[in-house]
Amino acid sequence: SSVIAKRNSVSYMYSVEIIKNMVDLIIPKVSKKVLKNKFNKIKPVFGSFNNLCLENSSIDFIVEIGSLHHSPDLSLTLSNAYRVLKKGGTITCFDRAHKDSVTDKEINDMLSIEYSQDFLTSNGYPANKKLTRLENGEHEIRLSEWKDSFVNAGFHIEKISFFIKPTKKNLIKGFLFSLPYWLRKHVYRSVNMGNHEKIFSYYFQKFICKKPKNLVLSPITCT
Repeated sequence: SSVIAKRNSVSYMYSVEIIKNMVDLIIPKVSKKVLKNKFNKIKPVFGSFNNLCLENSSIDFIVEIGSLHHSPDLSLTLSNAYRVLKKGGTITCFDRAHKDSVTDKEINDMLSIEYSQDFLTSNGYPANKKLTRLENGEHEIRLSEWKDSFVNAGFHIEKISFFIKPTKKNLIKGFLFSLPYWLRKHVYRSVNMGNHEKIFSYYFQKFICKKPKNLVLSPITCT
């Protein structure tokens, strides 16, 4: 929000966060660091994207980064977003998606993974607590499910793109995710279970086809 608010065309932004310490401590610190004396352009809000206390058609645009996949009811969240946006307003989302061939069993297996002791202690949980990704509010959403949720809320999808950082670690993940699931589930189980198969497409485009850096199109035609 602070980076976007550096634009002169942005008068102010509501930064909605469900964790109160983030609202009280982190957001003000970041906005002052980024915006200096214009930090008041950021309005920290303690609340939920499922209950936006804003008037209808009152917002010019919405930006989310890695938050919508935590929604327990994506249709409700997007309906709220659509309600508060002005006619012609936009919502830009940076989030993760699975291809449509991912099975329910794969999704359930991903969500049943328990966090390590290191994760628990670094995030303020007791080290002996058993916490699955599902219990921590994670959801794994297929691309068609994303698209249907947006369209059903009233949105028109303008463009879908994939952005991948080319690293050796990501290339290894791409290899592991290209294995058949019956084999992969015994070789690689991680809390970071996003869809990495498209990374191979990235390397092919980068080194063979010389496509633009950082952009990978999904197997589905992007419009």
